[in-house]
Amino acid sequence: ISTRSAKTPIAPPIWSATATDASRTAGCVFLTSKRLPVTILSHQTEKATPVFITFEGPEGSGKTTQIRLLADWLRQQGWGVVTTREPGGTRIGNGIRSLLLDVDHTEMTPRTETLLFNAARAQIVHEVIRPALQSGQVVLCDRFADSTLAYQGYGYGQDRVELTRIIHYATGG
Repeated sequence: ISTRSAKTPIAPPIWSATATDASRTAGCVFLTSKRLPVTILSHQTEKATPVFITFEGPEGSGKTTQIRLLADWLRQQGWGVVTTREPGGTRIGNGIRSLLLDVDHTEMTPRTETLLFNAARAQIVHEVIRPALQSGQVVLCDRFADSTLAYQGYGYGQDRVELTRIIHYATGG
C-alpha cells in the first residue's frame, strides 16, 4: 500500500504492515517501519482504532527520526499518539535498559539477556502500551518482539519457538 491510497499524503517516510510468527502468536499484528497502511490512519473516526506500530532496525538506521515524523503527522491528523522504546519506557524498563547496556556486564549470558529484555517488555506492555491501546491511541515503539527474534534468535542462535513462548508470556498474550 502506498501513500497514493491515502486521502492525505504522508511526509517522506512510507511504511507497510508485516506480522511475524511471534506477533501472530502473541495475538497482535506488529507494523514495521517500511510501509504503513495509511488508509486506516488517514482520518479519525468516531471510535478510534488503536494501532500498535513498531520500528525495527539496527542502531543508526533512522528509527527515531521515522517515529518522530510519523508521530507528528498522526497528531496533525487528530490522533492521540504515544511514543516509547524498548527496552525502557518505564521506570523499571529504564533500569533494565541500563543494566543491559552496561559494558561492564560482559559475563551476561544470552539467556539472561533474553529474560531481561522480556521483563522490560512485560512492564511496558502493562504500564504503557496496553492502556494506550485501550484508550484508542496509536502507539509507536522503537523496537519490540522482532528485535528479540533477530538478536537473540538469529544472532545468538536461541530457539525461536521458545523465544516466541517467552514473548507471548511477557506480553500477556
